[in-house]
This record gives sequence, C-alpha cells and structure tokens, in this order.
Amino acid sequence: MICYLFPEPIYFFFTTNLPDLLYYSHIPAAIVALLVGLFVYINGRHILINKLLFLISISFSLWTLISLIAWTNIHSDFLLFIWTFFGVFSSFISILSIYFIYVFLYKKDVTYTIKSIFLLLLSPVLLLAASNLSLSGFDLTNCDAFSYEGVEFKMYYSCLELVSILWIFFLLVQSYRRSEKEFKIQILLMGIGIESFLFSFFFLIFLGTYLVTIGVVKDSRLELYGLFGMMVFMTFIGILMVRFKTFKVELIASQALIGAIIILIASQYTYIFSAVGITLTTITLLLTSVVGFILIKSVKKGVKQREQIEQLASGLEIANDQLKVLDKMKSEFVSIASHQLRSPLTSIRGYSSMLLEGSFGALSDKAKEAIDHIQESSRFMASSVEDYLNVSRIQAGNMKYE
Repeated sequence: MICYLFPEPIYFFFTTNLPDLLYYSHIPAAIVALLVGLFVYINGRHILINKLLFLISISFSLWTLISLIAWTNIHSDFLLFIWTFFGVFSSFISILSIYFIYVFLYKKDVTYTIKSIFLLLLSPVLLLAASNLSLSGFDLTNCDAFSYEGVEFKMYYSCLELVSILWIFFLLVQSYRRSEKEFKIQILLMGIGIESFLFSFFFLIFLGTYLVTIGVVKDSRLELYGLFGMMVFMTFIGILMVRFKTFKVELIASQALIGAIIILIASQYTYIFSAVGITLTTITLLLTSVVGFILIKSVKKGVKQREQIEQLASGLEIANDQLKVLDKMKSEFVSIASHQLRSPLTSIRGYSSMLLEGSFGALSDKAKEAIDHIQESSRFMASSVEDYLNVSRIQAGNMKYE
C-alpha cells in the first residue's frame, strides 16, 4: 500500500489503525511540557533559567508534533519536508539542556566561549538539515524515510545527544561534591529528572529507528515509550518548583499548575477509546493526583514551619539590635566614667608627690608613710582605670598596640 491509500486523518492527525500508545504518549507529554514551560516563563520572564526551560519545552513539543504528523499524515511531500526537522529539534533539546543545567548549578549565564561552543556544535545540523546529506528520499510503500536518512548526519546529532547526557552528568557530579546539603537535594532531583528524560527520549528513539532500518521491526513504535521521560522530568520540575522555589514561582501558582496537569490528564478520556489507553490514563491520573496531594500537603507544612522560623529570626534580630544599643551605652558609660576618674586621681597623685618632696613643709615619718600608701593606692587605681579605658577602646575598634 502507498501513503495516499490510507484514510485522511481527521483534525490533521487523528486517524485509525495506529499503535494504542501513540496519542497517549505524544499529546499529554507535549501539552504538559508546554504548559509547565509557559507557566514558568510567565511567572519569571526576566529569569534566564525560566526562559531556557520554556525553550526546551517548545523544542520538545515541536518534535512531538512532527512525530505525530509523521505517524498519521498521508502526503509524502509534506512528510518529506517535516522529516528534516527531527535532527534539528533533537539537537536543540541537547544543547538547551546543557545550557539549562549550567544556569541551574551556577546561578549565572555561561561565558561567551561556552556559547560559541554551543553554536559550533549546532552549526552542522542547521546547515545540513535541508540537504541530501540529511534526507535523500522517501519510501512511499512504508510511508517513512528511515532507509534514506544520511548516516553521517544522523550519527552526528545522535552523538550530540550522547555528549549532552555525559556533559550534564559530569556537571551534576562536580557540583554535587562541593555543594551544601540543601542544594545537593536539588541537584539530585534535577539530575534524576533531566537525565531520565534525555536518556529515555534519545536512546529509545535511536533504538526504534535503528531496528526499523535493519528490518528487525516494521515500525518505530518503540520510540513512543521514550516520550514518557518528559513526564518524569516535569514531575521533578514540579517538586523543585513547589518545594524549593527553584523557578521563583509562588506556592498558590504551583498548586494551580498541578491542578491543571490533573485536568489535562483526565481530558484524555475524551479521545482515547482503547482498553490499554484508558487503563494507562487511569493509572497516570491516580498517581499524579496522589503525588500532587502529598507534595502540596508536605510543602504547606514546610512553608508554615519556614514562616515560624522567619518570625523567630525577626524577633531575634530585634533583640540583637536592642542588645547592641545597650552594649554601646555600656561602653560609652565605661569610657566616660574612666575619664572622670582619671582627673581626681591625677590631683591626688600630684599633691601627694608635692607633700613627699616637702613643698608644704617638713612631714613626720608617720605622715610620709601614710602619703606613700595614698600614692601607691592611687597608682593602682590609675592602672585599673587604664584597663577600663582599654576595654572600651577595644570594643570601639580604636585600640593601638605597642
């Protein structure tokens, strides 16, 4: 049979005689990715990591769209046109994922050198996507182009996908080792999410097309399972968003997003009629609802505890400010009192010295002994006053050492 003998799809890509998982794997994954990406972008348009997540979700959704068209459309000329975009969007996902992890880990934009490397890696794909090196023909009998894809071109962007997985893994491990405990949890969650997505998406798609090319299977339905990795990734993004406010999204907004995802999954009942599809949708809906409820409940508890800690910290800060004022007053009092004590001591020591020298006439031995005691005591008291002054100087930061 040739392509145009198949029935024309309804609403562009809805038709019959397709794998049961086709719509279940494509439509929810694309919409959830786009919904989360758009939601994060709207809530933080100026934040670079939000923009990058949005671009990843757009690239994935476009790849999913052309994949759905390739499975259902019957017009060979149109299929030949869209087929060239598989490599382009796959490469965009690879590079954007590396860029995304850089910004997530280091909280800043990458250098121009790294951006140049990204552009250099993308250049062959962008330049050769529309050439015969990418795709040289189309099989009308089987309605595919697997046997006409350029081996070098396909191997290049497949290697780029592998490089992105290894590059991201290296960055995650390197950052995990030198991070604090709380950020280590975030790195672990992000790492599991994005690596699960990239590995399942790239590996199963590559394996599915390879098995078709060598004639082991008749179609690439194995790739359908690779799209579920995006759902895993978006689940971990939701945890980071709600639990750690990674994308600067408020709790109430995160609750609305989880609610929207549950409604989206439930809406699949309107167009999935196979027993397998209904079963999988029901399981997914139940798991998403349970996980979402537990997550939001635990986050509410965490937010309440954090608010209590912030209130205690605010009270401690006020008490600390009051203690600083009191300490300053104490230091000022010690300084003033010490200076006031030095003046009479100077007079006492001066007059006692004059008495001992005979400036006011001859003194008896008993009187000289008493004046010696007065002078010794005043000298000891002057030393003590000097110590008090040194304490106030140290606290004021004006102490000089010899």
